[in-house]
Amino acid sequence: MLQSLRGYLSMPRIRDATEVERNTFGDEYGLATHHIATDGLEIFAECADGEPARARDGQ
Repeated sequence: MLQSLRGYLSMPRIRDATEVERNTFGDEYGLATHHIATDGLEIFAECADGEPARARDGQ
């Protein structure tokens, strides 16, 4: 997953998404879940309420 994301997203954005998943779901392997999605420009993480949010700022 990481290798795939690194092809078109910056490492800071990938780290943000991973941190959101770790904090929200307590999952050590945040990128290996179905809670992450991307549109090729941003990474979106599923929040605890089930709604997606942009990982870097929660919007």
